[in-house]
Amino acid sequence: MLELLDFHKKMYDARWNGELNSNTDFRELEDEFMEIVEREGINLEKANEMLEQLYIPPYKYSLLPEHLKHSRSAKKESAGRPSMGVTKKVSVTLPNDIWDKIQKEIKDQELKSMSAYFRELALESVRKGEKTLKKLLIYKENEEFVIENVNSFNHVFKRKFISEQGLFEGLHSYKPVMDEYELEVSDDLWPVVMNFLNSKEFQG
Repeated sequence: MLELLDFHKKMYDARWNGELNSNTDFRELEDEFMEIVEREGINLEKANEMLEQLYIPPYKYSLLPEHLKHSRSAKKESAGRPSMGVTKKVSVTLPNDIWDKIQKEIKDQELKSMSAYFRELALESVRKGEKTLKKLLIYKENEEFVIENVNSFNHVFKRKFISEQGLFEGLHSYKPVMDEYELEVSDDLWPVVMNFLNSKEFQG
């Protein structure tokens, strides 16, 4: 678990310290993260929760899990040094009643400033745009059974199994979170997968 927590912290710093050159870099980090998850036997519910935590900005320090509070990004923020990336000045024109509502929301949400309010608004919009419905794609490839996990950020993690029993064990690991996924099963495996998911072995 220590290896996973250390790597999770590395991902957080990469995201919030501007160390990524492209979205591809982050996908590569996530692929490596999921490899560690599988190697350490961490359940997928916990892995998805940790991926969600990468989108908590450093200025929301109190919401971060303990290990991310020790990341470089969070330490800078808690010390009062900005770590939010590139600053660009913009001018926004809104009616007075809207400004009054914004001021109330800033107070209600205990945000530090007007900038923090608009930053959170922008980040939330980006998060919603990046997220998609989670999917499990189940099919055969080169005579192997494949479970392809497409998470809420549209990142893909594949697990391959040489036997039908291996496939069943892989599916069983999703039991606690199965209702969070949309299933897409190839025609040739549909009867097999549905029979297993409705069996006492899976349901019990």
